[in-house]
Amino acid sequence: DHHMWVLFGRDDLLRLYVKLGQEFNLPVRFSREIPRQVSGDQAIATYLEQLKVVEQSGFPVVDWLESANYSVPPAEKRTYFLNQLRNLRPGVTEIVIHCASPGDSLIPPPDAAARYADTMTFSSEETREELTNQRVEVLDWQTLRTWRR
Repeated sequence: DHHMWVLFGRDDLLRLYVKLGQEFNLPVRFSREIPRQVSGDQAIATYLEQLKVVEQSGFPVVDWLESANYSVPPAEKRTYFLNQLRNLRPGVTEIVIHCASPGDSLIPPPDAAARYADTMTFSSEETREELTNQRVEVLDWQTLRTWRR
């Protein structure tokens, strides 16, 4: 994937990203919901144009994107994510999280507590039970690579 949707800022890079995905049979990170990082009429037009290319290629496209959790305070992450799981819409949802544990780096990032909260939430038995209760099937990119609509 392209970190923080950086390729969406340049039309030429976005087209190249999709082309390379097709060429190497790799899924590309696209959602039907236009990410908030895509701004401006030209960028939106290019995104929608390339979304059609991705869909016509048969690659999976995420229906819903949850990436607004970055600003959620660490103490509220558990509740936030459990509510997100309870309110998922039908289709494929990508939940963007940033996992880390204490001691993962000599110089911890400023958001280390939030990353650890993501890790603890998504590795907990409570989350596993909620996924089961909500009948959520967890997919990874390896699975998506072979999954065609």
